[in-house]
Amino acid sequence: MRIGLDEKIDTSVLYYKDLNNGISIAPGRIFTLQNQFHNCLRLNYGGEWNRDIEKALVKLGQLANQMI
Repeated sequence: MRIGLDEKIDTSVLYYKDLNNGISIAPGRIFTLQNQFHNCLRLNYGGEWNRDIEKALVKLGQLANQMI
């Protein structure tokens, strides 16, 4: 799923913040050869929805909000 965030958020920077919190995202710019999608990310998961996934998404949102 591709998600677009606020234009002020560089998801390449967010990627490293997330890794430090045990969360892995794919920054949008890795899916294009053009200079675009800096504020987009891709999320993937293959397990059943659980409390850990929910907590990780909340943390991801908090980290993104700190970048605005």
